Amino acid sequence: MLSVYFISTIFTTVGFGDVAAMNEAEQIFCIAIMYTGTFIFGTLLSEVESVVEAARFYIRAKSRVKQQVQEYLQSKNVHRQLCDKILTWIDFNFEAQQDLVSYTECATQIPKTHRLELLARVHSGRLLGHPVLGGIVGPKASVFLDELWGCFKVLNSKNH
Repeated sequence: MLSVYFISTIFTTVGFGDVAAMNEAEQIFCIAIMYTGTFIFGTLLSEVESVVEAARFYIRAKSRVKQQVQEYLQSKNVHRQLCDKILTWIDFNFEAQQDLVSYTECATQIPKTHRLELLARVHSGRLLGHPVLGGIVGPKASVFLDELWGCFKVLNSKNH
């Protein structure tokens, strides 16, 4: 038992501190805790890696689309200001498409009566960032844009 405890202490990198198990029952308890901690740490590390990889995939996909559009525009000698406007649109459109996928998956579970309210809460003023619609002002501008966003979603989700 002492050798298993010794190897477990090394394997789990707990080390040899001032506090150590003194009898066989304590050693068994410590071994169980060490391996449980190692398993939990490994699982958490795996989850973090999955989230980071998903973020990297999203960034690479967006960059690839922007790079293709930028190369095309440069090959056609499109002036810089128009390129910037188009690339801004590409950013907006890519994020909107990703949001549409997420929303569509979620909306199938939500009653139609609550979808507009959901859109008002989750789109976070996305249309205000649009180059054309961002200039809309007024006391009910956000309500109008929420309803407009809801119409876009309904039209897009029917096409998919």
